[in-house]
Formats: sequence, structure tokens, C-alpha cells
Amino acid sequence: MLDRLIAEAEATAESQRLDGERFVREQRMLDEQVPAIWKRLRTAMKSKCERYPQHLKFDVCVESEATIRGANRRVLEVRFLQESKVITFECNGGTGLFSFRLDRQNIALLCDSDGVPFPSEDHVADQLLSMILRNPGHE
Repeated sequence: MLDRLIAEAEATAESQRLDGERFVREQRMLDEQVPAIWKRLRTAMKSKCERYPQHLKFDVCVESEATIRGANRRVLEVRFLQESKVITFECNGGTGLFSFRLDRQNIALLCDSDGVPFPSEDHVADQLLSMILRNPGHE
């Protein structure tokens, strides 16, 4: 009985060690990949603002943030929190969060609040910027 308990304890310890190593490996992969995703998203938002200057204005700010002002006085603030590996956003009181995860090929994906991956950074930019243009009564 003692041998079995010791074997179970050792197996549990080994499993926890492997889980810890896997977590560290995944975090390193995310650390390498997520800044490029953020950069593409920020660039997409800026590009769309330049395409529709009568409706959207991209404010100059630090690389980890994007502030967009709408002609309707609504403001969207988007922040990349590299250590947490999330993107937060706020638009006139409404807030949200997007996270990153690895797919089966260890490719980082930007996901919505339910963990569903977005098809592209361009799609995310459209979704975020649409918050500025929506009629406040229809949110």
C-alpha cells in the first residue's frame, strides 16, 4: 500500500512538473508571437481611420495603445497588455477583453471573450471601430 501511495505521489509530482514546463513553453511562444498580432491590429485600425477620416480619427499614442475618436464624439480606447497577453477595450463605458491562445500548431490566435478565434486582425479592427459608429441606443 505504501509503495502504491508513493508511486501515485511521484506520478502526480511528475505530471505537475510537465504541466509547468508546458505552461512555460506556451507562454514563451505567445511572448514571441502576440506583439506582431497587436501591431497588425493597430495598423489595421489606423489604416481604417485614414480611409474614413470624416468619421474616425486615430490619435497619436504609445505603441501599446490606440485611441480612436469618432465624429460623433465617441471614443474607443484599445490597450495591449503584453504581460497579461490580452487586449482590452473601452468605448463610452462599454468594456471588453480579447485574449491570445495557441492553436494545435502552436500559432497564436486572438480570441473573443468566449475563446473563439477571430478570422483576422482586419475583422477585429472592423468590430472594434464599429463600436464608435453604432447608434448609442442599439448597443
